[in-house]
Amino acid sequence: MEKIEIHFTPDAIDYLHKLVGILFDKNYFSFEEYAQLYVQQIYNFIEFELKNFPLRKTPKVLQELGSYYAFYKANNRTTWYIFFEKRDSRVLITHILFGLEIIQESSKARDGFGIWTSEFISTMILLGVIYIGDKLAKEKIAMLVALTVTAGYWFTSSTFFANPAVTIARSFTNTFVGISPDGVMGFIAAQILAVVLVGLILEAGKRVDRSKYRP
Repeated sequence: MEKIEIHFTPDAIDYLHKLVGILFDKNYFSFEEYAQLYVQQIYNFIEFELKNFPLRKTPKVLQELGSYYAFYKANNRTTWYIFFEKRDSRVLITHILFGLEIIQESSKARDGFGIWTSEFISTMILLGVIYIGDKLAKEKIAMLVALTVTAGYWFTSSTFFANPAVTIARSFTNTFVGISPDGVMGFIAAQILAVVLVGLILEAGKRVDRSKYRP
């Protein structure tokens, strides 16, 4: 069998090094050592198994990543795509990308009184922004909502779902933004409670206003 020399571009090496921190920081692994082992398995595939794969031409729209590609299926949900150039018996790894199944079941646990309280407050904040925006800057509501949700992701422990449809949708992605199906009802209950409370507050405000003008 032809001996294949595997080489990596500096960008590819840098990506693998950074991947350990990314996987650990985003809570894909509880311990950094497990993230290191996961990345090592990708490296081992490239180093020892890539030579056994038939050459696959990269589609034209992706050829800037590399003329050829192979894939490594890490598990039932995640596939890694390795792009490379090949000349004679030398292979140069140029890019490494990952792909996920379109529909997954999230395993990210989000439950407990603190998380539900955070989601309750998140929903109240979003409803308040929408209400005030409708009164003062109707043409900017979409921007205000987008900015609020983006900021809320970082300053709330629940990561600012604030919407039953979004909550259900995020249960179908097994990434750091997901939510386990077991936690969905708790979030939706907190959101509904926030809607009811905001509705009561607004109704009370209207009654106060009407009483001021009552003869």
